[in-house]
Amino acid sequence: MGDGSTFYTHDGPTVRTELGTDHYVSYPTVTPTALTSGPAEEAVILHPNGGTWFKFQAPLVVTQRDVDDRVSYVLDLTFNPEGLVKGATFGGPPPSISEGGAQQRTIAVPMLDLTPVPHRASETAVKETYVANVRAGDDDFDVRLELYSVKEDPNHTIYGVSARTLMNARSHGVVSDFQKIAFIDQTAGVLDFQAYDRSPALSGFAGTPWATPPPRAFVAPTTATPQGTPRERCLPGAAPRATCRSRSSSTV
Repeated sequence: MGDGSTFYTHDGPTVRTELGTDHYVSYPTVTPTALTSGPAEEAVILHPNGGTWFKFQAPLVVTQRDVDDRVSYVLDLTFNPEGLVKGATFGGPPPSISEGGAQQRTIAVPMLDLTPVPHRASETAVKETYVANVRAGDDDFDVRLELYSVKEDPNHTIYGVSARTLMNARSHGVVSDFQKIAFIDQTAGVLDFQAYDRSPALSGFAGTPWATPPPRAFVAPTTATPQGTPRERCLPGAAPRATCRSRSSSTV
């Protein structure tokens, strides 16, 4: 946590809770043990919704030659556990685990965000990772964007996208999860990421393919989004203000 404390998971009874005027129902695990008390133990949580979903960002083309040659295909269901679980000393979204009593310490565990990457068994899936710091008013958090492609693909097609908000040492509370990316529009090398209803989630992302360093980079966006240049020289922009922090690529 930002104050230097560490939270540990603890089990307890599942409690039905209604929040707000719309009577949002959640089912947190309420533990009598202080979340700052270690060691951690296995805890069971119950999510209030029916599940999650993932999107294939590009079609997988199987040719007649692939069929004749009996080419094998695999589907990588990828995810990054770093920063997946969030904790808060007070406030935040409906918790998965909450501490009973006067304290308001909570732990939030989202649905597992799987990103599918289909490819031939002989090929290698590659992940590009970009992290930007975002400041909007009193909020200070990071946004991590991960792009999945296939190393042997000369077109550098993006088959999967994962975007997630991450808390940092300056975060005052649990920040909401980033919108799940459902669509990608590409115009003149600039990528616009959109939510399920085609509303903009992240705009103005551009750069060279991952095979030519540096890979892609945040550039001046059409909406307020993380931004930067290929040399990671940060640009001023409209709020929320974002600065380029790190960039890496790896095989899956």
